[in-house]
Amino acid sequence: MMELEKLCNTIEKMGQKEFEQGIANSYGMAMSGLKRIYDDEKKCTGLLAIAAMAAAHVDGKFDENEYRMVGALIKLNTGEKMSYPEVKALIEKTITNKNSEEEFVEALYIALLKVDKEAAAAYVMFLIFICCADGDASWKERKWLKNIYK
Repeated sequence: MMELEKLCNTIEKMGQKEFEQGIANSYGMAMSGLKRIYDDEKKCTGLLAIAAMAAAHVDGKFDENEYRMVGALIKLNTGEKMSYPEVKALIEKTITNKNSEEEFVEALYIALLKVDKEAAAAYVMFLIFICCADGDASWKERKWLKNIYK
């Protein structure tokens, strides 16, 4: 847990450019691993968008920085740009139960772990970036992240 704490603290202090580069790298590696499982890029993008929505929803707060990250994934998946209130409503409609969101995110992690350990680690990093997007990964978010890769 201590490593996760240090990692979150480091990511929270990153500048915008460094943050965006880090999340893009994590996303790309996770996407590469998912493509080895599912031969459908749109499905892989959708799975990562749902995981990002789950990560953004953990603490019950959805801010503008999380919106930029999650909204970009939704646009990539649907081709449509959604407003902050639209994305917030979609998250509230899609991610309805903490247990189901944790189970979904963890199942995706386990699936990635079976085919590509680096992609699985990148997936967790991607989730960490989403949780840190608002500059403050809460205790609840950190505990949720720890439960994913226990």
